[in-house]
Amino acid sequence: MYHSALSFGFLDWDDMTYVIDYPNLGNVGYFWSSFSNGYIPITYTWWSLTLDVFGKNAAAFHYLNILFHILTTLVVYFLLKSLLKYFYRFQKEILEKCGMFALMGALLFAVHPLQVESVCWITSLKDVSAGFFSCLALFYFVQFRLKNKKSFYSLGLISFLFAMLSKPTAVSVLLMILIIDFLLFKKNVRNTIVSLVPWMIIALPILALNAYSQEKLISLYQAPWFTRPIIALDAMSFYLYKLFLPINILPDYGRSPFNLIGGGLIYWTWIPVSILIAASLIFVRCTRLTNSSIHQSTDSPIHKFIFLISGLFLFIAGILPVSGLIPFAAQNNSTVYDRYVYLSMLGTALVFCFVLAEIKKNRKTALIIGCVLLAALSWRSMAQSQIWENDFQLWNYTLVNKKNSVVAMINLGRQFSAKGDITNAFRLYQKAVEIAPYDPDAHNNLGSILARKGNFNSAELHFREAVRLNPKLQTAHENLMRIYMLRHDWINARHCIRTLLKLNPRHVGANLNQAEIYLHTQQFEKCINHLNEINRWLKNNSDLENFLGVAYAGLGNKVTAQMHFRKALELNPKNKSAKQNLSKSVLDMQK
Repeated sequence: MYHSALSFGFLDWDDMTYVIDYPNLGNVGYFWSSFSNGYIPITYTWWSLTLDVFGKNAAAFHYLNILFHILTTLVVYFLLKSLLKYFYRFQKEILEKCGMFALMGALLFAVHPLQVESVCWITSLKDVSAGFFSCLALFYFVQFRLKNKKSFYSLGLISFLFAMLSKPTAVSVLLMILIIDFLLFKKNVRNTIVSLVPWMIIALPILALNAYSQEKLISLYQAPWFTRPIIALDAMSFYLYKLFLPINILPDYGRSPFNLIGGGLIYWTWIPVSILIAASLIFVRCTRLTNSSIHQSTDSPIHKFIFLISGLFLFIAGILPVSGLIPFAAQNNSTVYDRYVYLSMLGTALVFCFVLAEIKKNRKTALIIGCVLLAALSWRSMAQSQIWENDFQLWNYTLVNKKNSVVAMINLGRQFSAKGDITNAFRLYQKAVEIAPYDPDAHNNLGSILARKGNFNSAELHFREAVRLNPKLQTAHENLMRIYMLRHDWINARHCIRTLLKLNPRHVGANLNQAEIYLHTQQFEKCINHLNEINRWLKNNSDLENFLGVAYAGLGNKVTAQMHFRKALELNPKNKSAKQNLSKSVLDMQK
């Protein structure tokens, strides 16, 4: 179903920035000791190994996502089969068909359109990798409960560690285990929590590392604390809506806290799921699960409701870490994304196979209907996957279905800009600023186009607005720095350089521009000291060697200057400045 994704390329939307062009990709050891982009070393290990073996071959990276999705589907099948066999252990007729029902549930997990983003977007490997190890951890924990073997517990713990190191949202596995243990295995919650203490010990430092690494990311709008549960409930309602009606599946829904509160949606969208959750909790409480004798009979109507409630709670548990209860930077655009429900689809699969198992009359008809549903979802997912072929296709499709998507405008504008179509890029960026004047990326991109058109004064205003809205937006500071360097406004340029070096002490552009300012102000010795300092970590840089040459020439040391000019040309034969400087130096010596 996803075979066409093997012909897709890398998307400019994060695939290039955070995967293929990410510094040190290929150096596996680096990602186990660094957490500049979140601590997800398992995910970066997969990407690094793929790059080492296959190079920058997009098909190999897409294959990796598809492979993990297939493996996860297999684990989901065995997990569902284990739960169904336990649940129907006293009903021989259903027990014999548990494998078939589990297969139907696993196929629903595999083919639902909500899974397309996770499978077709290379950057979303972290979701499918975490999903695989999370399901594996759940499977081993279930086996531990069924067979009481400590080896299964240990395997589950290791799988959970791998899941957390793939993406920390896998912490939801702890809550999923509590749900399965309490609702299906009738275990005491306190005992389950005690058994999960080693899992919590693993999770806490990984969560802390990721929280620290995400400090540089800014939430542009901090929703009041009392609205966060409502935002989370809205997200759950939205996902359930898309689950049952998978149309207009998009990479950007624009469902940010700012839009929810400002548009008034927050006042009512949370109500349906709140009623559903409240009714489920009341039902669970009233049945007194751990003590009621009703659980001795799996044929009891009340007992069957427990399976449905388990599926609902598993679905909710999977999305809870990214539901908006705790603010996160991606909420600047939207709280909801399809990739966030990847693991949650396990709950949907559980409900689906249970419903099929419970239809005893006209079972063949029910299975046929189930197969037709799966076929329809497969067709829908196959069509949905095509929009991920390239950036133009993805964002054009998004704008057709959501005309006010600022994310789509910005990303599509970048594509036009890269192809030299400044007119269309300007049109999209300008519209994005009109719709979202609070969006720093919109201002930054509009400023970039204005600068390319030579309108530096207007560009400066948008860059300033971008850094006001997001003081940690490096590209906006870089753009301001370039304008000031062109104007020879050394005071403001130095201010931008200082800001960039605070954000990233090894920022190449800022360090080289600092050297250029030293040259323009004839502080040649300071320039040489500065360049020798950064040369410790910035090796084989043509511009650095050229600047060293200019500095030595300024001190009258023409021989050393020519040596650096020649080295600059060795590193980059197209360095025009180094060519001109070398020619001038040679002529001066001849005179």
